[in-house]
Amino acid sequence: MEAEERRTPPDAAATDPAVIATRLAVLARHLGHVPDKILDERALAEASGVPQAVVAALLAGRQVPPSDPDKRFVRRMAILRDSRRKANGRMYTHEEIAEGSHMSRQQCSALLAGERRPTARHQFHLERFFGVPDGFLTATDADALRRCLLDIELSLLRELFEQIATRAAAENRPTTAEKPSSPALPAPAERRRRREALGLRPADVAASVGVDAEEVRAWEEGRREPDGTVRVRYAAYLNAASGLAGLTEAQ
Repeated sequence: MEAEERRTPPDAAATDPAVIATRLAVLARHLGHVPDKILDERALAEASGVPQAVVAALLAGRQVPPSDPDKRFVRRMAILRDSRRKANGRMYTHEEIAEGSHMSRQQCSALLAGERRPTARHQFHLERFFGVPDGFLTATDADALRRCLLDIELSLLRELFEQIATRAAAENRPTTAEKPSSPALPAPAERRRRREALGLRPADVAASVGVDAEEVRAWEEGRREPDGTVRVRYAAYLNAASGLAGLTEAQ
């Protein structure tokens, strides 16, 4: 179950940052967005904690040398302090970070200066304090950018899904006293394949369709079938996933 919950599809090439960026550009144009805004390197650098020059290289498909974990931690903490500020626009002080991260001010100052190596406990509490995902401070540059791009893709895919779901609901609305038709669904294995091809978890699909992750797993394993409006929304999701693949292949 743990492996299934990761946001990484079996095909590693599908999660290469440059490949994801290509999919994002296609999807953004289809939805009427400006790809350059979606893939703004400065914004991606702030969101991922990756230097802008490295973001540019990864988006272009170039290899980048591995960065030192300790230096990476210090750099990302600096980005967090600069980009995640207090309501008044000021940066959090060392004292405030220390208090919110369950450490002494001396420990905090040493960590931010790179004079002390962070423990897993330090990283956990710092990520919670700044409200970033687990692993933000430790992920490699490629992994950090990949996570950021996949989150954007999920957001755009949901937008595409809502468009298709709205259209499907309108087309499925009965004009007489008859019951609405039940949209056809692909085989269970194909349902899972479409989800994994986009690097999505069952929980991601569940949030869009309006059920829990276990229900999505049951549909993908053929143990249960959705019905009613949930079936319409799930069919729309599958069509959105298939449509995104078709849009990308057409480029």
